Amino acid sequence: MNRAHLHFTLRKLRDSFQRPVTLAVLAGVAIVVGVSGPFDTIRAFELPARLAYWGVVVPLTYAAGLFGSAFVGPIFALHAQTRSAKMAQIAGRSLGSALTVSLILAGLHALLGLAFDLHSLILGFVAVYLICLTIETVSEVIAAEARGKGPSGRLSADTAPPILARLPLDKRGTLVALSVQDHYVEVETTKGKTLILLRLSDAIGECAPIKGLQIHRSYWVAQDQIVSARRIGEAAVVVTATGVKLPVARSRLGIVQAAGLLPRKG
Repeated sequence: MNRAHLHFTLRKLRDSFQRPVTLAVLAGVAIVVGVSGPFDTIRAFELPARLAYWGVVVPLTYAAGLFGSAFVGPIFALHAQTRSAKMAQIAGRSLGSALTVSLILAGLHALLGLAFDLHSLILGFVAVYLICLTIETVSEVIAAEARGKGPSGRLSADTAPPILARLPLDKRGTLVALSVQDHYVEVETTKGKTLILLRLSDAIGECAPIKGLQIHRSYWVAQDQIVSARRIGEAAVVVTATGVKLPVARSRLGIVQAAGLLPRKG
């Protein structure tokens, strides 16, 4: 994980802990596992101590799981943002989270001297995976709403950038990037790509209120859709949440650095 991807994950973690819904879900998970007592904690602790223990462990492992998800997530950053592809992304990120959390829990319980066999470990992993899957799903719904989508998946007219009105209904997803194609601008959303006859400068003007960066004379990218960035010689590339690599011109490096996506040289 490079520095830009690390910053992206830390920002996501900070935002998650600031959402009441996330805190409510974590509290609910802590109560469920505190009562059920996985990983032999049901025999090791009385109920009050068990609830207190999981009340600390759940948010800590959630943070660790988010980093596990960040490592696995790019593998599932598919170009085709269909419903099945999105489900595969959620399932893949949940797997990365569950593996990270399960390893941490196993190590923690071993240090505490709590005995658990292979059967308990497998059951614990299944429980952790289901919890991670629930949290990932809830987080995806919250993120969609934050980007201007309601529970129905439709974009809110109050928050959707005007440029989306130029796209077919089935392409009106979360705005990812713009790129110049001859006399056209290719608009990429999480639901696909569409060519529109428009100058790039005018297209960028219609992207508000989405915050973005013009990283090249032919490319603009939504800032919250950048998951990583890296230098290539005197230039650089950024990678979007859909897995697309976009070049950063040398003259635009300062903009990307100012956004905290690339370290400064020297």
